[in-house]
Amino acid sequence: MINYFILILLFSTQVFSQNSVNILSWNVLNLGFYTKDKKIDFIVEQIKNADIVALQEVLSNKYGTEDFIKVYRKLLKLDQNWQYSLSGSTSGLGQEQYAFLWKKNKVLLQNKAFLDETTESLIDREPYLAKFKLSNKYIFLANFHAVPQKKQPWWEIKELHKIHTKYESENMIFMGDFNLNSTDKAYNELYNFDYESALKNEKTTIKGEEKNGQTLANAYDNFFYEKKHINIIQSGKIDFTRKFYSLKEARLMSDHLPVYIEITVK
Repeated sequence: MINYFILILLFSTQVFSQNSVNILSWNVLNLGFYTKDKKIDFIVEQIKNADIVALQEVLSNKYGTEDFIKVYRKLLKLDQNWQYSLSGSTSGLGQEQYAFLWKKNKVLLQNKAFLDETTESLIDREPYLAKFKLSNKYIFLANFHAVPQKKQPWWEIKELHKIHTKYESENMIFMGDFNLNSTDKAYNELYNFDYESALKNEKTTIKGEEKNGQTLANAYDNFFYEKKHINIIQSGKIDFTRKFYSLKEARLMSDHLPVYIEITVK
């Protein structure tokens, strides 16, 4: 069994391979909905050691934008290399904004990030796409938040291959909250294009109440990458649930854990 304590320790101290880049993805749970300073500070603490951050569930209003900017400004106080791109509102039901943050001394954004038009009519919260240069190579990232289980997210996930097909020459990674375990057949279209999940059946959502010592519920947050282009050095989740007195308190920060990968491009 993978020792996730060691992985988290490595992540928190930035012991990374030379020429690699570390990417963190996190559903931050309605950022902008009566967000307390404690949550802003907590988000900053969890993401500050990443090179690229993809956030989901930034509310699609001025409060979501304002609270995201608070996160960004606090990051800048720690490291002046931080930059960001915040999407406009997604087009379907359950509108929200996506965000990318990155350190310009590690990677450079190529052109502008953009919401994907290919799947706009098929996916409620169409993915937010960004191309980054690292050294002399590139990665193309798709930040995605699927509809919840009750709305059958498999219908959206099985459409993601259309983004791959449109940008077939890119080194692509899909990341975010898929609301569906990576073993579901909805991912078969991606797997047929030689994609692989970075986390294997790792639970990343927080239970409402602890049961039999278990704090986590579902394996929803993940990365899907092209094996022929991307090499995964390590992957994991940051389980912050034990930092709080109760799961109710932890869930005020988010009902999802941050997940991360360290990669090189082949």
